[in-house]
Amino acid sequence: MKSRSILLFTHLYPNSANRKLGTFFRNKALALQAADVEVTVVAPVPVVPFPLNRFSCYRDRFVPESGSKESGIDVYYPRFFRPPGSWFRPYEGLSMYHFSRALLRRLHRERRFDVVIGGMLTNDGYAALLTGRDFSIPAFTFAIGSDINSYPEGRPKIRRLNERLFKALGGVFAVGPHFAEQIREEYPEFREKVWSNPLGVDVTLFQPGTSQEKEGWKKEFGFRVETPVVLYVGDLHPLKGVPEILLLIPRLLDLDIGFVFVGKGPLLESIQDKIQTGCPGFSSCRVFPYLELGDLVRFYQNADFFLFPSHIEGSPTVLLEAIASGLPVIASDIPPNHDAVSEGENGRFFSVGDVDELESLIREFLLKEDHSNQRKASRERALRDFDALENAKSLLSFLSNHIQVHGID
Repeated sequence: MKSRSILLFTHLYPNSANRKLGTFFRNKALALQAADVEVTVVAPVPVVPFPLNRFSCYRDRFVPESGSKESGIDVYYPRFFRPPGSWFRPYEGLSMYHFSRALLRRLHRERRFDVVIGGMLTNDGYAALLTGRDFSIPAFTFAIGSDINSYPEGRPKIRRLNERLFKALGGVFAVGPHFAEQIREEYPEFREKVWSNPLGVDVTLFQPGTSQEKEGWKKEFGFRVETPVVLYVGDLHPLKGVPEILLLIPRLLDLDIGFVFVGKGPLLESIQDKIQTGCPGFSSCRVFPYLELGDLVRFYQNADFFLFPSHIEGSPTVLLEAIASGLPVIASDIPPNHDAVSEGENGRFFSVGDVDELESLIREFLLKEDHSNQRKASRERALRDFDALENAKSLLSFLSNHIQVHGID
């Protein structure tokens, strides 16, 4: 591209109401900026109609409407109409575009965007496509998992919308190579328009800690120095495999193992209750609904293993953060997890939802295997495949070549 001005159009971006929302896109935006690109983020915030907006669950979504700067990146939070319910999902992208259009046109006059990229296919991708047509610039989108794996399930209208978007957009960036291949298999007529571009992580931030720091961290949270600590980071939701962990913990009473949960979700209160009431095995558990970034980095650095039993994913950022921190991984055997983990190299796999297999694997993995090489392999894999800055440079190179080859600029 002759100039580098990228519009990232996504409703998945951290804001004052939800600091964890879309942190993977913040990472991508920061990496693009570090690659000497002008990045502008338009992150529409849903507003539900009266009288539902009087309920705190909707009212608490409020964030400033004016633009803000985060690490030098301009971020805007326009409101868009979004009634509750999945029935509105096929129209969400149109609503985002319509209610953001005045802002988008003003920003385009000021900085002349070269390309617009949506955050996910079904909704952000639709909004990006309409924006690209409005400005006569190329439009692309990421696909992150739910837009392919869950949104179209039982909803032919969304499947048809996705097909129209595949046809009309310049291309779709899957957030991992296994996920890219899955999309090509499900939408074979558009396989030439699907590319892999992992979101990646900041490998200078997420990196292994020292043994001395680990000892201090364990003592701080009441673990013995010799106790292996298993870390889970993510939504505390059934689809993330958290019920399997809760069933697993009482089975390991004969072992000295600590479990640390970081996240929120419908199972948070259940975990807290089990800890507070002294359920068998849960005295060795700690739960943290939210951690500041610096604290989260410490948890990754000082845990001994990462447990990731999710049932469905696109490319899980927490798994990339874990391997960048040098953690061996025990993960569910779903294709996206194979992007970051290789059996026996830096982790082990178990069948989705199989608590018996998970228990057997935990006992074998924690007690019988040497993990020094696995820690090294995790770090090396992150440096090779998931460095956010290198992936951002790869994305820019692709866009430049694609636009030139197809004569779009």
